[in-house]
Amino acid sequence: MKEEPETLGQRLRSIRESQRRSLTDVADRAGISKAYLSQLERDDKKQPGYDVVVRLATALGVSVEHLTGRPAVWDPTYDDRYPEALRAFAEQAQLPQGDIEMLAHVHYRGRQPTDVDDWAHIYETIRRTIR
Repeated sequence: MKEEPETLGQRLRSIRESQRRSLTDVADRAGISKAYLSQLERDDKKQPGYDVVVRLATALGVSVEHLTGRPAVWDPTYDDRYPEALRAFAEQAQLPQGDIEMLAHVHYRGRQPTDVDDWAHIYETIRRTIR
């Protein structure tokens, strides 16, 4: 029984090679650079954003779940790229992925909030400001 590749990069390369597609072809179809795709396949880059994963899956004609080896529905409690308090707030408020990505980039003097209430306050402030 053949073992499935574990990292996104390994899975990405395995699927691309099994389809006999070039880096250039897949990169063009996904709207990313060939160099970036190569870095992803070598696991030289952090996990790409969900939008890039969707474009790669579409370019390869596979599901996001198949490409990543994870459930297609984002589960904030599973994603360790975000601080624990942000994951808890995201799950509680059922935030869309784009909002979570935006909040993950919020820093003040090099620090991020450390509790759910602070994340909620920041989110509400941004939401009201941008309305």
